Amino acid sequence: MKLRFLLTFLSLYMTNSFLTAQKVDLDPWRFTVEYRNLPEVALDKSYTTYNVEVQNSGSFKDNVSDMQIIEGVAIPGWKRVDAKGHLTIVVSFRDFIISRANVNERVEETKDKDGKVTGRKYYYQPVIEYNYQGRANVKSYKGDDLRNIGLSGSSSWKGQESSSSKEA
Repeated sequence: MKLRFLLTFLSLYMTNSFLTAQKVDLDPWRFTVEYRNLPEVALDKSYTTYNVEVQNSGSFKDNVSDMQIIEGVAIPGWKRVDAKGHLTIVVSFRDFIISRANVNERVEETKDKDGKVTGRKYYYQPVIEYNYQGRANVKSYKGDDLRNIGLSGSSSWKGQESSSSKEA
């Protein structure tokens, strides 16, 4: 009997709560969201410096200087040093993988006063789309491995225009 009473009470309560629910429209309000990635390994609060080591090979080394990579690594609130810091970040990249190579053609038309085409000039531009992969290993000055981060992405490169498709 108590069970039947309890079920009846719950069903009436749930029905009443659904009937009194109100619609909420959040469209007129705008808000921004920020998030933080907290470290997986707690660091000593006295750590304030870091250095970057680059180990590149192949086509990546031929096209991107070590200094460009070092300047691209930044830890907000920390100081990058040339000597050994509290953290050492070892960055290494593999060869570029070319996914697509094209020569884009652009036509420039010259017209007379009447709007008739009197000549055409052709321009050619090489375009290469490529992928890259690498790793960043973060170590403490004590030699502890703190984090291993995979780096990958894709980009494209456009060369200068030329008047010959063979030159492009």
